[in-house]
Amino acid sequence: MATVTGSTAFNNQIKRVKSILEEWGEGVNRLCAPFNTRDEIERFKQKVGLVQRQGGKPTIVMSEDTAVELGHPQDASINLVLWTHNPDLVEDKAIHLCGPDLNRAHGTRLPYAQLILLAVREDFYA
Repeated sequence: MATVTGSTAFNNQIKRVKSILEEWGEGVNRLCAPFNTRDEIERFKQKVGLVQRQGGKPTIVMSEDTAVELGHPQDASINLVLWTHNPDLVEDKAIHLCGPDLNRAHGTRLPYAQLILLAVREDFYA
């Protein structure tokens, strides 16, 4: 696995991801999460039921307990984290949703992509 250091990090890849989102245009919904403080994040987690569990063991959710499975191993899926030291390349607190609404999805499986674009401080690698 390659280690990426330096001020350019994944700048070119971030620009390409942003360009693709712009091309998709109306197929992308933009949300903005107002997470400015730890308290706001904790309130959000409580509202959606994301509370700290005791024991730290992962929970497995069985397919019969879900309406739609995202990123089944037989379907396309990607989980990607790209970072930069240039905050102008990422939109602060923005979430872009691509694809059909789950209530309009056909079938029980959908491809899934999670692309995380981060601006980090220069001393991030230290």
